[in-house]
Amino acid sequence: MIPNNAMLCCLTFFLVSASLYAEQNSALSDFKVSVYKDSPGVKSLLSGNHSEAIHLASKWVRIDPFPSHMTLCASNLKEANIEQAEKHCHAALRESKKGQTSWLRPSRKQTRKQRAMALSNLGILAVLLGDEEKATHRFRTAVSLDPDNQSAKYNLAVKEANEPRMAQGQQIH
Repeated sequence: MIPNNAMLCCLTFFLVSASLYAEQNSALSDFKVSVYKDSPGVKSLLSGNHSEAIHLASKWVRIDPFPSHMTLCASNLKEANIEQAEKHCHAALRESKKGQTSWLRPSRKQTRKQRAMALSNLGILAVLLGDEEKATHRFRTAVSLDPDNQSAKYNLAVKEANEPRMAQGQQIH
């Protein structure tokens, strides 16, 4: 079944299962990852079968690249495979910038929504990699591209809430 890209549907889920994330950043479990609803592998991903999600989405990368790369990014995040997650999130961003799939050219608004989804996921990866400034920039850019993207807005709020705050009375030297 080819996902209907004419109607952009995104689905979010919480990153909660990988203990690696908790070790790297205790707040990371609060972030939301974006994936395309009805994209190959999403049902497997949501049911916890990440390896099957990777297998299914990999088969569709050439047919419908953006949603497939988004599923691969999210599945690899859940598997704590940061290199592969980063590879597929960047691939999704490249596909969104092309503004097309193999069978349908989305509107500018849909292209912006796709870019926002990919950037929000890349923001989560930046948090994992310890690049706080890049994470904040990616979340803010995602929100500016698509102010209706609930995952990006939520992730930005979580990121800003977890930023170190100066204690009252502490001076910068």
